Amino acid sequence: MSTRPLRVLQVIPGIAARYGGPSRVVTALSGALAAHGLDVLVASTDADGDGRLDVPLGDVVPFEGTRAIFFARRGGDGFKYSPDLARWLRQTVGQFDVVHIHAVFSHASIAAARSCWRHGVPYVLRPLGTLAPWALEQKRWQKRALLRVAGRRMIARAAVVHYTTEAEARLTESTIGATRRLVLPPGLGDEWLGQPVVPAAEREPIVFALARLHPVKNLEAAIGAFHLLGEAARAWHLVVAGDGETAYRQHLQALAAAGPAHDRISFPGWMDEATARAWLARASVFVQPSHQESFGVSVLEAMASGVPVVIARGVSLAEDVERAGAGWVTAPDHASVAEALGAAIGSAGERSQRAAAARAMAAAFTWPATAARLVAVYEQVARDPRMYRAS
Repeated sequence: MSTRPLRVLQVIPGIAARYGGPSRVVTALSGALAAHGLDVLVASTDADGDGRLDVPLGDVVPFEGTRAIFFARRGGDGFKYSPDLARWLRQTVGQFDVVHIHAVFSHASIAAARSCWRHGVPYVLRPLGTLAPWALEQKRWQKRALLRVAGRRMIARAAVVHYTTEAEARLTESTIGATRRLVLPPGLGDEWLGQPVVPAAEREPIVFALARLHPVKNLEAAIGAFHLLGEAARAWHLVVAGDGETAYRQHLQALAAAGPAHDRISFPGWMDEATARAWLARASVFVQPSHQESFGVSVLEAMASGVPVVIARGVSLAEDVERAGAGWVTAPDHASVAEALGAAIGSAGERSQRAAAARAMAAAFTWPATAARLVAVYEQVARDPRMYRAS
């Protein structure tokens, strides 16, 4: 193989900050790979919810610490249809050694896989939890149709399927069968791990949630639990940060307004990373009761900030959190979440102990280590996709 840098294309349907962890991971990962000497480019659409990212189209530009190229999304936000991106992929994919596709049920992902088949370029597929049982039951008929048309072939022909936890791999393979799996979590940057942690005793009585406002996040359970806690949480405040579709945001706000804790639940909206870090430096507990979560980047960021977490078992990090004693793991119903939050709120000593465990657990997730492993995988599949062996 030539001594030139390995050329890697990262394809993701949408990379706006509102899409949460997957967006942050792709930009940070691309920067970490470039630091290892790879030639990395991100290709995406200009999707940003109902709006559009303010970015040039069709030209390579700097974006969030990496190089990216954007194409117009047509139509609604769900499928992120972009014929311009598909055309560029057909014309350009052959120039890359490896393609890393993030997501399955999207036009960009399908177009990327088809272009790889056409040009004989190996690709790594990161399903982002979309193939787990709970996710497949949402919009069931549309997803079955997409699996039949292209999805199953996309999965079968991937050189590697990239999962972020063993739990995600098990759940996904329970629905689609065995894959050539890579289990590799994302990392954290110095902006999270290089900062001093505010001691638990100096924090405010805030339960903090940071998520894309979407039904999968099950924020109804966090709100319902806060109402159920009643006087036990009288001095506490629930902050639900994030953004999503207007109707769903209004639904959550109505739930918050309809119970006894209505004056102690707030929705500050979407936060940039610096603002989120500032809130995590104040909060005493982080909550994420998701029905299903392929990893939980915001959970990891909370733990890196020294905040113990209350998470549902559908979050793939749950087993690790439970093993490390880094928080409380619960069922996703309102009563169970209320019980776990009550335990967290009720004991300053437990919060302090679990906060220390959370920080120690998060410190094991670094971008240099993640990027080094992924570089080795890319090199293997670029030489011959059949060479990859799970490790």
